[in-house]
Amino acid sequence: MTPDPRSDKHLNGGRRSHVLSRLRSNLQQFPEADTVRYVDTRTGIDQQLRADFDCDVFLSDKLGVDKAALYVNWWIHPDSPDQFKFHYRDCAGYDCGWHRQENDYVEALDHFQWRGNPDEDYRYEPIEFDYDQPPGILWEIRERLVEHLSGRI
Repeated sequence: MTPDPRSDKHLNGGRRSHVLSRLRSNLQQFPEADTVRYVDTRTGIDQQLRADFDCDVFLSDKLGVDKAALYVNWWIHPDSPDQFKFHYRDCAGYDCGWHRQENDYVEALDHFQWRGNPDEDYRYEPIEFDYDQPPGILWEIRERLVEHLSGRI
């Protein structure tokens, strides 16, 4: 049997579990968050958070989509900065994300990436975060997401 990826044994002394739990609690405070739950990652090696958005609430239903979600993952790195991704996807195929992780297409560890649909290549730009604690980063990213998507409307 595969160990629960949120268990203390698997998560650097439980710190990852604690961070994801704090992020989940904060995501549940988003007015647009309809449900927030743990889901498997694409690799199935660990789990991430998924917040399904009520698109009637999110941006006053101006996005023109009926399904959208924010995926959140956080990895503990004791000897270097923790890595994370906050990645938005909607049913129209648009996706974008704020990441702190290595990527062959951008030099900066902290970057924003986006594409209009799954057939396009991502575009990347380095960014800086104003906050360094997980909840602060989450709320900053929510603000950036609203700003970014509002520019697409």
